[in-house]
Amino acid sequence: MQKYLDVFIESIEKKDPSILPMAHWYLSTEDDRPCAVCHMATWRLITKVNYVGVKVFDEEAGSIYAMLNVTESDKPVLLCVRMKVEDEKISEIELTYFRARADSGYWFGVDDMIKYADSWNQEIPEDQRENREFLQHLGELVYDNSIEADYESD
Repeated sequence: MQKYLDVFIESIEKKDPSILPMAHWYLSTEDDRPCAVCHMATWRLITKVNYVGVKVFDEEAGSIYAMLNVTESDKPVLLCVRMKVEDEKISEIELTYFRARADSGYWFGVDDMIKYADSWNQEIPEDQRENREFLQHLGELVYDNSIEADYESD
């Protein structure tokens, strides 16, 4: 799965989305708007990939999730990437930007990703991992209040 993230980063650095191994038919969004990969602003606006923060690979589901510290017009921006891979091709790609916005008083330190990188990328010990069914159940609870929780939360 790492190779798909690597080629995604390479495509940004080369400003060439055509090197991505896209499926013939694929789903794609940029900041929640449907858009063909070749028309996305990502490849025109990003001037540098500074750092890859969180990266999660789900081999079973064919999913990749990563948070990248990138430079856009000389400003640090957080880019979240989700891709789905099927038959060695990217069948889904979702790009979401998080920019510090002073107009609302909301600010975050994109550059701080580097400070916490070691803790974000630590493997969870085998005896502390939950199984896939439990994690799926937690995900469903977020969107469906009719599901009863069978555990205590802090």
